[in-house]
Amino acid sequence: MAAIDPLTPGGGGRHPLVQRILDGNADENVRLSAARGALPLPLQDLLVLQVGLQLDPSEKVARTASASLEEVALDTLIPLLKDSGCDPA
Repeated sequence: MAAIDPLTPGGGGRHPLVQRILDGNADENVRLSAARGALPLPLQDLLVLQVGLQLDPSEKVARTASASLEEVALDTLIPLLKDSGCDPA
């Protein structure tokens, strides 16, 4: 499987599963779960995944990631974006 265009990591490391998914080394079911926000990861990691998965080779995964991002409330995003550890991507 071709790698998804990985996002540049921000300060600190990412959970290994996040990097595996962004590198294109996870099967479609795992990518689809990430696109839905259904993995037990911090919200910041889920959002990074959903942004990256919009470029997934699977149209279903890409559409699901985009739809999930549209559901995130602005009130949820603002504190994350203001956090100095926020991933620049």
